Amino acid sequence: QAVTCPGAYGLLCLPASGEALGSRDWSGIFLVLGATLLVHCTAVVIFLQYRDVQRSQLNMSMECEAVEQFEAQLIRCMTSIVSASAYSFRGIRAVRNAHQISLSFTRLSLKLPDGRCLLRGVTGDFA
Repeated sequence: QAVTCPGAYGLLCLPASGEALGSRDWSGIFLVLGATLLVHCTAVVIFLQYRDVQRSQLNMSMECEAVEQFEAQLIRCMTSIVSASAYSFRGIRAVRNAHQISLSFTRLSLKLPDGRCLLRGVTGDFA
């Protein structure tokens, strides 16, 4: 049977040992608080790592999307160049009752504003 310990401020004592029962409860509380803190810190670390993985996956998906858009633009440009190269100039048709025009050119060049060169050093004439 527990009795009040003298000098223990009202804590109960075991008659044989003289130890206060309340002192054992504090170690349990500290153990539970320590375990709770450890679980909380572990959860925070796992959450931060998960967030970093999600961000890196988002960045990679955005990079892949940018590469795919670039590929699509490149394919569009390449197909327009290929389809344009299939065109062949058939000449200028003469208009009846019109004055005769002759046209000649030497080393004709055509460079587009975006830097592409369509003609370089072309020489010819139309009569």
